[in-house]
Amino acid sequence: MITWRRAVFTGLIFVALGIVYGLLTAGAGRPEMAGATMLAVLGVAIGVTFALVLRGSGEL
Repeated sequence: MITWRRAVFTGLIFVALGIVYGLLTAGAGRPEMAGATMLAVLGVAIGVTFALVLRGSGEL
């Protein structure tokens, strides 16, 4: 069964990927902050939306 905590964890994975991606590209000398920001914002959006849907719906 999928819980809202697992939904938040799924969003945190994308936030962590965005941070790692930003650090890796900054270490290579060519920072790609747009991609890192988009991954982090995507993670927040997925986590919040999925958690709200699961907490608001009793059938899921």
